[in-house]
Amino acid sequence: MEIAIGAEVVCTDGIVGTVKDILLSPVAGKLTHVVVREDESPNHERLVPARYLKKADHERLDIALTREKFQTLKDFLQSEFISPEVFVRLAKQEHVDLPIVPAGWTIDYEAIPPGDVIVRKGEDVYASDGHVGRVDEFVLEGRSGRVTHLVLKEGHFFGSRIVSVPARHIASYEDGKIMLSIDKQTVEGLEEFIEADLQ
Repeated sequence: MEIAIGAEVVCTDGIVGTVKDILLSPVAGKLTHVVVREDESPNHERLVPARYLKKADHERLDIALTREKFQTLKDFLQSEFISPEVFVRLAKQEHVDLPIVPAGWTIDYEAIPPGDVIVRKGEDVYASDGHVGRVDEFVLEGRSGRVTHLVLKEGHFFGSRIVSVPARHIASYEDGKIMLSIDKQTVEGLEEFIEADLQ
């Protein structure tokens, strides 16, 4: 199963949006959630657990939910209001006199489950000896959800090509980048990605 960031997402009763990001468990090497951005305003982003993924290819992801059930999934973007009283209490603890009472703040954050990492299209990929390309998509084993290949856009703007890197060569997922255990020369030797090869 090929999960492409930007693919159309289809419920059992119609289209709901597009794949925005994916969440992976680095320890298990598995996809845990897909972030889906709704087509309809106000364009909520919802966390779709991997258990609802039915089938996928480069252009489409089918999920085993109705549109109504999809609307009940957790929002990926969460907001938390911090009361002005928090700032007043902190000022008192530090023995600071505030000239005015501050307003409350709203903090927005992404609801990434503990232990998971978010992977976005275009994130940097590094070989053991330097930058080698950018994330294009991931290929998963259908039943288990295990990542089998990272599809990588290798090279520069004028000389890029798409290659598939077997998951065994992924050393780690870090904040905003993926580290490989192989060097640039090995990546250059990988065959060009052809969708039919991994089906």
